[in-house]
Amino acid sequence: MGRTSCYLEVVELAETNSRLSFMHPQALEAASLSYLTANYGHEVIDRNSGEMNYIAPLNWSAVTQLEIPTVQFDSENTTGSADPERHVFIPISRHHIAHFSFNTVQSASGTREEVDQQVDPAPFKELVDNIVGSIRVTLSPEAQADWDEIRKNNPGAKVSETCAPLKWPADVDKDGLTILEYDPKRYA
Repeated sequence: MGRTSCYLEVVELAETNSRLSFMHPQALEAASLSYLTANYGHEVIDRNSGEMNYIAPLNWSAVTQLEIPTVQFDSENTTGSADPERHVFIPISRHHIAHFSFNTVQSASGTREEVDQQVDPAPFKELVDNIVGSIRVTLSPEAQADWDEIRKNNPGAKVSETCAPLKWPADVDKDGLTILEYDPKRYA
């Protein structure tokens, strides 16, 4: 037995940066990786070894059915069963990103391979792929104008084809975008 749940949130910086537009693929990527680091990048199993609770991004790719830059990737828990989570980041305005999170739990114990043998992950992955493939976005006139301007000024701008897993532990600077070397005293 298993389950997949879906969570949707709108992400924005605590302090708006007027020079930044999440409609630009590189800004979208920076924001998605910083978001991930802020949420998972400090969760260490063993501070001496640096072993982390999570690894991400995995299976990085662009979501190609949308005309706007959109990125998807997985994160996995490194302890016990992997509990894979798919993240989809879609810019919906200069300063806002829609973040979909699909969390799959396979109700079994053992190594990743043993769990997959007991509860086949394929139907869950197919369900998530179908949901992501069905997403459609209609931008506001202002957001569409921003995207049109970015395409005009940067005709080759697109989401990166690959992204290696991040080196954690790490922190995110107060600007909300810059990933910093981990310091347990930084925000204490």
